[in-house]
Amino acid sequence: PTGSGTRKKIAGNTTSNNLFRFTRDGNNKITYRGKKTRYFQVAGSVSYQGSDDMTIILYIAKNNNVILETKVYGRATTGFFTNAGILALPVIGTVEMKTGDFIEIWAERYSGSGNMQTVSLNLIAR
Repeated sequence: PTGSGTRKKIAGNTTSNNLFRFTRDGNNKITYRGKKTRYFQVAGSVSYQGSDDMTIILYIAKNNNVILETKVYGRATTGFFTNAGILALPVIGTVEMKTGDFIEIWAERYSGSGNMQTVSLNLIAR
């Protein structure tokens, strides 16, 4: 994340498997290829480490627009339950998708400074 109020797709190399009616069209991006418009339960988790004391917000984004109802806050460096280390945050929501729509996980710095280093990222839709 670059600054308060600036939302950005989480970077990193990702792989995909067991995709049904979805394709992987880049890192941290799956695209719906089904024929009917449907609602999906989307769940993701991001494990990350902060290089400085910062609070971030994670979101599910559809077609480059964050879904505000999916936001979740986290602070890794000082942590909520630890003094340092890696924090894993879940992010969930219901998303309506039609053919060609795509979803990703995005982040925003809420407060503090430093950089976010993604350790792992999971994203499912069903």
